[in-house]
Amino acid sequence: MVRLAAVIVGCCLVAPLVAAAEGATPQSDVPLVEVRGREGFWRLGRDPAGAWWFVSPEGRREFLNSVTTVQPRLLGRDPKGPHYVADAYATSNDLDRWAEATVRRVRSFGFKGVGAWSEPVLHRFDVPMTRDLNLSTWAGVAPWSGDDAAWTSAIDDAVRKQAAGLQSEGFRDVRVVRRK
Repeated sequence: MVRLAAVIVGCCLVAPLVAAAEGATPQSDVPLVEVRGREGFWRLGRDPAGAWWFVSPEGRREFLNSVTTVQPRLLGRDPKGPHYVADAYATSNDLDRWAEATVRRVRSFGFKGVGAWSEPVLHRFDVPMTRDLNLSTWAGVAPWSGDDAAWTSAIDDAVRKQAAGLQSEGFRDVRVVRRK
């Protein structure tokens, strides 16, 4: 009897919230106030509340879930320990064949893209990719210590150099977005 009463009370408390939510404007119906990038590619969009979203090539706000370090072969940390070689690569030693199989597999698990530290051959396939720019390594300056104009300039220069190089690696739409 107590359990039944708890269920009834729970329904009475939740029902008004569900009804109110049904009348609310879904977040995806609120226009974006800013969109960065080129149509037909993954872009970034900002809503009126200031939240940034990934915008799919079809124009939908989405969570771009990706897998990092997608590689056909990886050495284990322990030189005597196990190493990894993907079946699709081990049987043919063909990176394109491996990449095609890998993109299908990544998508079959519900992921939409691949991230940092992934095999560069994946740039040639229709899959969103992100990169780690390793800015402090490229900038060659000491860590930031406050309002340091030299550090900011070195980081900006490192971003520009790496972004230019990404286009030659197959990234179709490279944009440098500096947050102020």
